[in-house]
Order: sequence, then C-alpha cells, then structure tokens
Amino acid sequence: MRKHAQHVLRFSLVGVVNTLVDFFVYLVLAWAGVPPFIANLISTSCGLLTSYFGNRYFTFKVHPTGRRSAAVQLAKFIVVTGVGLWIIQPLVIWGVGAVLAGFHPTEILRIAIPKAAAIGIALVWNFLMFKTVVFRPATAGADDSRSES
Repeated sequence: MRKHAQHVLRFSLVGVVNTLVDFFVYLVLAWAGVPPFIANLISTSCGLLTSYFGNRYFTFKVHPTGRRSAAVQLAKFIVVTGVGLWIIQPLVIWGVGAVLAGFHPTEILRIAIPKAAAIGIALVWNFLMFKTVVFRPATAGADDSRSES
C-alpha cells in the first residue's frame, strides 16, 4: 500500500510539473507572437514529453533497455495519453454536460463541472494505464531484460 501511495504522490508531482511546463511554454510562445494553435501544439508536446520522462524515471522508475523497448514504451505512453485527452475527456464533458443541462446550472458551472470531471477521470485512466501497461516493470526473461542497442 505504501508503494501505491508513493506512486500516486509522485504521479501528482509530475503532473504539476508537466502542467507548469505546458503553461509556461505556451505563455512564452504566445507572448513572442506565435499563433495560439501552434503555441498550444508545441507547449502540450513539451508537457507530454516532461510527463513521459518524469513518470518513467521518477514515478514508476522503469527503464527499458535498448532503443526498441524505449520506443515501444514511448508509443504506448502517447497512445494512452491521447486516449485520455482526445477520447475520454470529450466523452465525459459531453456526458456530464448532458446530465447538468437538466439542472440549468450557471454558465461557469456548466463549463467547469464537466471539464473537472473529465480531468479527474482521465487522471485515473492515465495513472492506471501508466502503472499497468506503459511503465510495467519487465518480468524475468522478457525482452526488456537484455540490451538492444
């Protein structure tokens, strides 16, 4: 149980850091005159890479050996994160928004509650998938136990 709590704490810290990286890079680029869509694409990519390396080395401490293993791990990370960002979050926003519509909330609550729910569910998705699929420790005899450099 203690190891799980450490994973959750470290995952949270990495999340704060990668969010700050995303936000700071976006602000700098936008201030420099980069169009918002391009600035956001660059900043979220920086945040995504920060998240990958932070979770790989700090949260889960899983270091695949060889270029192929690292590339497979990065691909899994991008797929899992993409599903969370571009499939789960929109579905949750739509679903929670549809439920809230019957309650006639204020405009800010109509916007904030679905997004907050989507972030929460995507965070749980990311943590569970990172722990069980992306950064799962190699088992004895697995391909990750030998170098492919």
